[in-house]
This record gives sequence, C-alpha cells and structure tokens, in this order.
Amino acid sequence: MWTIRTPSNTGTLTWDVDGGAPTGSLLQTGANALITTTISPTLGTHTLNLTNPASAATAYFSAIVCYNSAVPAVDVINAGCATLTVGTSSTGLARSDTPYASASAITYIAPDLTIICCTINDANAATSPTTYAASMQSVITNCKLSGDVILLAGFESNFNAFPANNRALLLAQLQALAATNNCLYVTPDIVIGGWTSNDALGLMYDNFHPTANGYQRLADMVAGLL
Repeated sequence: MWTIRTPSNTGTLTWDVDGGAPTGSLLQTGANALITTTISPTLGTHTLNLTNPASAATAYFSAIVCYNSAVPAVDVINAGCATLTVGTSSTGLARSDTPYASASAITYIAPDLTIICCTINDANAATSPTTYAASMQSVITNCKLSGDVILLAGFESNFNAFPANNRALLLAQLQALAATNNCLYVTPDIVIGGWTSNDALGLMYDNFHPTANGYQRLADMVAGLL
C-alpha cells in the first residue's frame, strides 16, 4: 500500500483485515513522501478496511497492490497523468515538489522497468526541445535509480489540428537521451503509420489518441520487446 505524507496532512490512517480492531496505523503528517507499507494476511480472499478516525483530518492513500509473494508475477502501474507535459517543470510530469507527481513517485515505487511514453502532449504544445530534453532527463534519472528504462515515442498527431506540432524535433532529443542514458529507444512508427493513414484504418480515436486497436498494436510491439 502506498500512502501520501505531506506537512499539511493532519490525519492518521488505520487499517484492519476482515474487520475487528485496527491492526496498524500510520501518521500522515511529515515531510513529503510516498510511504510504502506491506500488510501480510494469510493467503486468501480478504477485505482491507482503511479508516481515518478523525473526520476533520486529512489522510490520503495512492494505491493498493495485492499479490501472492510465493508466485512470480508482473505488476503494471500507470504513473502518468492526463494532459500534462514533461516540459512544464512547475506542473508537469517532471515536477519534484509533491510526492505523488510522476517523477517523484517513481523513486518510491522503485520499478524494475519503466516505459516512458511522454511525447504527444509536448509535441502538440510545441515545447522547446531544449526544455523537453532537460525535463525528460530528470525523469529518466529517477527511473534508472531502480531499474531499466525504455523510451517510447508517442503517436503522431493530426498536424491540421496542431499546426505547431514539433514531434520530429522532440524525437531527435529523445533518441539522443536514449544514447546518453543507455536506454532502449522505440518508435511506434514501425508498426503504426502517421495520423492520416492510421485514421483511415480506424486506428485513431481523435486528433491524437489511438483507438483500442491502435493501442493493441503498440502493446503487441512492446510485448515483443520484453
């Protein structure tokens, strides 16, 4: 279980498994952090009850992952956030002032492999290539603290809808970052074409999001890499 601790939180999370008296508690006030807590009941189906006893106090949890430690498995965790860019340092994916922002959270989650696919929003917003590269480097650095990194280029958008789109410039930066950081660089262009042809094939949902079939092609490509 990952919970969010900040100086402004005033609550204490308590929990029990399958009811009864609380079996654990965690004060949520303190320095910014994403706190990892492992709860180990007997193997089986259980109900985890989380409670913030003080109704006026604030306490937050980010995610719960259930697993059987005796069985090898792969957990896929989405650490992204809709609409954000990498290049906007104060509000984007690379911000470091909150424990739940993507670049910060990844250091607590500590994955064995991170797939970074952050190109589309920056390209549509025409983020400066220099700014994009600097912010992306901070994300890569955090991700490589615990494991490997794949840099995955985003899909091509409809250039009529985003005439300032600078995807080609950003992908050049991404390729350079891959070489510098010893990361694998992958582009979906090898399995899915440009926006116009993809749209004609029913692979695009709108001006920059694929349909389920479009995402499936990308997923099949990534699965092959893994």
